[in-house]
Amino acid sequence: MTHSTSKPKSLQFPLWGFPIAIALCLTTTNPASACKPAPDSRPAAIEQRISSAPYVFEGTIARVDGETLTIRVNRYLKGKGPQTVRLSGFNQTSCQDIISETGGRYLFFGDRDGRNNWTAVYDGAFGSSRPWNAELETELQRLGLLEKPTSPPTNPPSQTRRLPPDVANTIKQDAARRTGLPAASIQIVSAEFRTWPNACMGIETPDRVCAQVITEGWIVTARAGNQKLTYRTDTRGNIIQAEDSKPAENLPQAISDAVKSQASQLLNLPVDKIQITSSERQTWPNGCLGLNFPDRSCTEALVEGWRVTVRAGEKQLIYRTDSSGETLYLENGVSVLPASVRDAVLTAAARQTGLPRNQLRLTSAFPRVWDGCFGIYTEPNQVCTKIAISGWQVTVEGNNNRLVYHTNQNGSDTRLNPTISQISSNSSTLNSVPIPENELPQPLPANAVFRAISGGGITGDVREVILWKDGKITSQSTRGGTTQTRRVSPQQVREFEQILQQQRFGQYNKLAFPPPSGSADIISVTLSARQGTTRYADYDVEKLPSSLRTVVSAWQKLLDSSREQALGKPGSSPGSVVADRELASTDSNNSYPWLVERVLFQWLKPLF
Repeated sequence: MTHSTSKPKSLQFPLWGFPIAIALCLTTTNPASACKPAPDSRPAAIEQRISSAPYVFEGTIARVDGETLTIRVNRYLKGKGPQTVRLSGFNQTSCQDIISETGGRYLFFGDRDGRNNWTAVYDGAFGSSRPWNAELETELQRLGLLEKPTSPPTNPPSQTRRLPPDVANTIKQDAARRTGLPAASIQIVSAEFRTWPNACMGIETPDRVCAQVITEGWIVTARAGNQKLTYRTDTRGNIIQAEDSKPAENLPQAISDAVKSQASQLLNLPVDKIQITSSERQTWPNGCLGLNFPDRSCTEALVEGWRVTVRAGEKQLIYRTDSSGETLYLENGVSVLPASVRDAVLTAAARQTGLPRNQLRLTSAFPRVWDGCFGIYTEPNQVCTKIAISGWQVTVEGNNNRLVYHTNQNGSDTRLNPTISQISSNSSTLNSVPIPENELPQPLPANAVFRAISGGGITGDVREVILWKDGKITSQSTRGGTTQTRRVSPQQVREFEQILQQQRFGQYNKLAFPPPSGSADIISVTLSARQGTTRYADYDVEKLPSSLRTVVSAWQKLLDSSREQALGKPGSSPGSVVADRELASTDSNNSYPWLVERVLFQWLKPLF
């Protein structure tokens, strides 16, 4: 193999780049720089690692996505955080921490920024995690971070402890209630002492918040007739039914089939992969089966039915039904809400309220089937297409705000239901509402980049201003008259297109930001790009979302530049000053609209 002696282009950078390169190379937290330990170097002691990392936790790998691990946290040894963490800095971006399989337990060292992004904290070339094993447990016990076992590890706990009579009695009573058999006929088949990773004894359900504390207890198998039920308990006998328990025999087959069918569709799994783990008769307080649907009225009558728990892998769902199974609701779908829907809803809520995402929380999620209006009816005699759109109704809360969103199945179409949402008047940004379909403007013409349609105010005039791909800007009033033309440079057009992309203009598609009620003589501005259309009232631009304000400001600067170039002001771009016939003419029909704009420019901002 021969090597060229010429210098690669990628290495031809100016001298000022060397300090930056050196600084990047010296960054110790970058996994890619931790490939080769220095001679005679040794990993830091465990106490040093814990002291230097902001967060230290023990967890189980639930998912591997390239360099990012989804970790189910069993306990925090330092710092506090969520039960699930997505920690980046592994595999292709690491030389030490190569983790490709789920299920493994590790001690992790991490950090997170204000946006809740988690990154691994490295010990130079010695990685950011340690496998969880007996040796590590002994080290942590020595540091006082783990309690020492109360009995020698060589003796199985089941041989040194017996199930307390109170716990056994509680289990028998519960098994009797579930099966309808006498408590005296229930037999305890086996009981083993266990140490659970959290207060939910290792089983997390959508309706529970589990304290991340080590909990001692029991796993108990009871026999009731020809059924076996398995319980997980703490030492006081608080019971959670385990995943391998059998459903009560008297659950009607129609309800079992209905529950399995809906869970199968929701989780996209075959019906035979869905297992009913428990079922209990219930008397619900109303026709909504005790659930709070923001957009529904519930009959105030008692309804007999069932509460049914199903499990598929690590997913557990709880359904509420009436006695026939015709009315069937998921108790709370937050735990199985698709990630794309979760992200779309939180992004929309953050934009709506001006709050950071870490101050917002999902409080409920229900699968729904919408019509063409997504179940949002804001206009009298509103016409909606009679189609079935599978999706979600999701509620987000934070800082006295309660927002209810209607989405399609993957969240690509997310709409706020303004009728049932409660948005704090203290919010720093204007509230958005959907633009009715019949009020949306025509699509952009071919070769058009951007369009602003402004109307209202004292004159009631409506003006359409369009930026074209070649840099031409045209303006025309709906009252007629000659189309006025100005120009900006192609480079300015490209820069403006980049701003539209960077500020994600499409996130405001079909949203309007109306003025406060009672406002008068307000100019309405409708902005359209290839990414979508939005509308706002030129009343308080400073209360628009920051990224939309950036677009409005960039558009205004572009119009300012076109005016300067048309007037031939010093400093305008050479070759870009255009003396179009429309602008050069002294005909009053031509020049008057532009003169009025210059006089009223400050009042009409950001109109053309």
